[in-house]
Amino acid sequence: MKTLRIISLILMSLMAMVLIGTLVFALTGNLSELSFVNDFRFSIGGKHELISDESIDSDGISLIDMDLSSADVELFLSDDSQFHVVYYGPTEEKSDPDITAHTDTDSLIIKQRNRVVPFRLNTNRLVKVYVPSDFSGSFELRCASGDLRIKDDLQFELFLYKVASGDLYAENLHTEETEINTTSGDISVAKLETDEYVLKTSSGDIRIENIRGSGSISVISGDVRIDEYSGSGSISASSGRISVQTTEITGDLDIKVVSGDVEVCFAEDQALILDASVTSGDIDTRLSLDNAKMAKRSLSGTIGDSPMHKLTIRTTSGDIRIDCK
Repeated sequence: MKTLRIISLILMSLMAMVLIGTLVFALTGNLSELSFVNDFRFSIGGKHELISDESIDSDGISLIDMDLSSADVELFLSDDSQFHVVYYGPTEEKSDPDITAHTDTDSLIIKQRNRVVPFRLNTNRLVKVYVPSDFSGSFELRCASGDLRIKDDLQFELFLYKVASGDLYAENLHTEETEINTTSGDISVAKLETDEYVLKTSSGDIRIENIRGSGSISVISGDVRIDEYSGSGSISASSGRISVQTTEITGDLDIKVVSGDVEVCFAEDQALILDASVTSGDIDTRLSLDNAKMAKRSLSGTIGDSPMHKLTIRTTSGDIRIDCK
């Protein structure tokens, strides 16, 4: 019995030494030098390595359709009339990439294969897509985990981004219809021009420098900040702060927060009907309202000549501040 215990201790010690050695090799960037690692395709993160670079003719393509499980995506303008799909991933995928691109009728399809690889913990993947400047079709990306970065001024008919966990960063985005939906992640856009939009995140912040269009913006847990708002629709947060500076209200605008503060600042030449109220909190304004009605928890009136559109602000627990710029 004593001999068996000694043998067991020796075996356990050897296993511990192998695991510790593997981790040391991984942290020092020498993991690939272990032959058994390559045999079992074991990987722990690491740098991107070029796996594939494909050029695809853009004739007849009206949809970029991406279906990924775990990868970051970057969009650029192409220097020519072709699409270019460049994939960076783990070394072992060079002969058999998990992410591939092909065309089907009018679509460019970029898809990630789902397969179980023993001992793989977390591998960085990056897909760069270069879009021809004259492309004005639709873009759809569905991803379980990954960020999307749009580096150039791009134009789409429909822009759809649905991700369980990931952030969106965009410079200039021009669309007819925009839908951005993330369960956990931030939405950050410098300029968004669209006819209709839905921006939604369950846990994360929404930061937009300039937005033009009509639609809804909603956050369950997080803040919303818009530096220049032009349009109509709704902005809501269950738990968070909303800060909006309007340049032009083209229709009714509803702002609602359950727990958090609201700050709205608009241009002096705007004409609108104001209706603000809080359940628990204060209302602060330096505005001079026509037809003003003020109570402890509510404020209403009109601003400007012949207002046609209504600005409604509601908070359950939080303060409201209204000002002019």
